[in-house]
Amino acid sequence: MELKIVHKEAFKVVGLKYWGNDPVNNCPKLWRDFMERYSEIENVIPSQEHYGIMCTREEDFVDGKFDYIASAEVSSLDKIPVGMVGAEIPEATYAAFTHKGKLDLLQDT
Repeated sequence: MELKIVHKEAFKVVGLKYWGNDPVNNCPKLWRDFMERYSEIENVIPSQEHYGIMCTREEDFVDGKFDYIASAEVSSLDKIPVGMVGAEIPEATYAAFTHKGKLDLLQDT
């Protein structure tokens, strides 16, 4: 696993969202579904990077639930495909993990 601490300016993403507390069984499938639909996303900023954005709401943390978006960076949130979500990610310092390999092993990262 590669871990980097990076500072990133604010950016926008479009992708598929999961909300729950079972990432081992759901996140790899989410990524497979996202990659199948990737070509539907307009305004993608060309890159070899995709973003798994994980957020936890304090009120849901007791149940271990979190939001996770398998996503690509975009220049605009004007046209979001049906069934996908858009999000504006604030400027901040982030822990960035690089996953290399099969999606079924994503939880190992």
